[in-house]
Amino acid sequence: MFDHQPKRHPCNTKLKLFYNNEYRGFAVQQQLAHGPLIENYLERGLETLQHCLSVQTRTFVCRVDLRYPAGLIPIDAHISNEVMTRFFYHLNKELAWADTKYSTEIRYIWCRERNSSEAPHYHLMLLLNYDAIGGLGNYGPSTDGTYSRENLFHRIVRAWAWAIGCAAHDMSGLVHACQDKLSGQVYQCLNRRFPDSLKPVVYAMSYLCKAYSKAQELGQGFAVFTTSRV
Repeated sequence: MFDHQPKRHPCNTKLKLFYNNEYRGFAVQQQLAHGPLIENYLERGLETLQHCLSVQTRTFVCRVDLRYPAGLIPIDAHISNEVMTRFFYHLNKELAWADTKYSTEIRYIWCRERNSSEAPHYHLMLLLNYDAIGGLGNYGPSTDGTYSRENLFHRIVRAWAWAIGCAAHDMSGLVHACQDKLSGQVYQCLNRRFPDSLKPVVYAMSYLCKAYSKAQELGQGFAVFTTSRV
C-alpha cells in the first residue's frame, strides 16, 4: 500500500509506525488515517479498553472533538496540555452534580493534533459507566444558544467552555459529537458479556492513533496521545 514504509516516526524514533489493516485481530482505520498508525498508541489504547471490560460490565463510549474558537487560544495552548487537565476537572464536577444513581469514573483516550491551523485540537474518546450514563442526549444548543441542558453532551460543552475561558453562548461548533464510521451512531456500548462489542470500539479508537497531523506537535515536550491510568 505504501511505497516507502519507515519503521519509526521521523519526529520521534521511539514511536513505531503500523501499516496493516488489523492490529491484534482487530480491524483498524488504516485507509481513513491518511497514512500509517502509531503502534505504541494502538497498544496503549487497546489496554485501556480492555481495562474497562475488566472493571465494569458495560462501558459507555463516545468520541468528541474539542476545538478552540478563532482568536481565543489560551496562553498555555502551545506549551502544554493543561487545558485538558482543566477540562477533566470541570467534567468531574459536572458528573458529580448530575447525581446519577450509579457513579462513574472518567476513563478516556485522547490525542492532540494540528495540521495547518494555528491552534491544536483534541480527539477525545470518553469511557464511562453505562449504568450511570447511557447516552449523550440532545447535542444541539439550548433555545437561548447556550448549553444549559442536563445531558452529557451539554456537560461536555460546559466543561470545555470553562477550560478554555469561553462564554457559553460562543460555544457552537467547538465540541463535535463524532459518528462511528461503521454504525453511524454517536455512541457505543462496550459490553463484557459480548466480546464482539470491542471490535467497533477498537476501530473507532484507532483513528486517534494516526501519525498524520501529529508531526508538528511531537517533540514539543508535551503528550500528543494519552489515556487514563490502567
